[in-house]
Amino acid sequence: MKTQIKNAQGYSKKFKTPLVYNNMPAPLDLFEIKENNKSFLQSFTNYWQHKINVIKIFLIKKINKVLIYLKMLNKK
Repeated sequence: MKTQIKNAQGYSKKFKTPLVYNNMPAPLDLFEIKENNKSFLQSFTNYWQHKINVIKIFLIKKINKVLIYLKMLNKK
């Protein structure tokens, strides 16, 4: 991150050369394609592991809803 001096001209007697620092980081390039160092097999297994985990979470939520419903029926 570079520090730039912006507006180096003076505007009064008290502050002849005010320093205004522009310390903003450089913007990221959103269209940059990052290199993937994984092999095809590793990418494939990661994809399906993620899919299986999502399905497990979905099923657990569904089963919990059914169990809550059944408990409500048993209380009546």
